[in-house]
Amino acid sequence: DMGSVELTGNNGDTFVQNGLTYTFLVNNAKLEAEVSTFTLGTVFSLPLDKISGEEMMKYVTPFAKLGAHFWDIEYSVTGSGINRATTDDDGIDLFFGIGLNFNIIDSISLRAEWERFDGDDGDLDYFSGSFIFKF
Repeated sequence: DMGSVELTGNNGDTFVQNGLTYTFLVNNAKLEAEVSTFTLGTVFSLPLDKISGEEMMKYVTPFAKLGAHFWDIEYSVTGSGINRATTDDDGIDLFFGIGLNFNIIDSISLRAEWERFDGDDGDLDYFSGSFIFKF
């Protein structure tokens, strides 16, 4: 679940998307989009302790991600005099990212990462933090 976005306006209001200007033609108009994706990828990690021979470097491990994401966007429009209209779009595109694992002890890590999901109508940047427990 990548979340949703909402845009509201009234007759005569305008907005710009990808360099094109659009004008609302009804009052109380609401445009909504919900995005979901499923990813399949791989993680490449760089074991700094093994490369440098420094014991202290085992606590930080940089990594990169690369893969494909299978996305789906559902659009809906409502407004004065308009019944709810819906449509959707889907596709397969590339995603990639970078991050750092902070190894606290052998079984517990913290992770910070950034990922970019390419799409037909633009890119989505995703920042996250994780608590990892290995058992």
